[in-house]
Amino acid sequence: MVITEQEFNEWKECAVTKQLLSVLKNEREQMKEGLIYDVYTSPEEVKGRCRAIATLLDIQYGDLQNG
Repeated sequence: MVITEQEFNEWKECAVTKQLLSVLKNEREQMKEGLIYDVYTSPEEVKGRCRAIATLLDIQYGDLQNG
């Protein structure tokens, strides 16, 4: 499926997308706090989740073209 840059930008500006990314950002911050206070039994898994969320939060149009 080919996505144009305009379609990508419309998706990024969509209210639903903005809310989703906000929720993910908040969850990531909570996970980071949990890592700091050593509350997880599998911190490596949580670190992986944090990295995955960071990737989603920082996604750019060019990232879709390269993947």
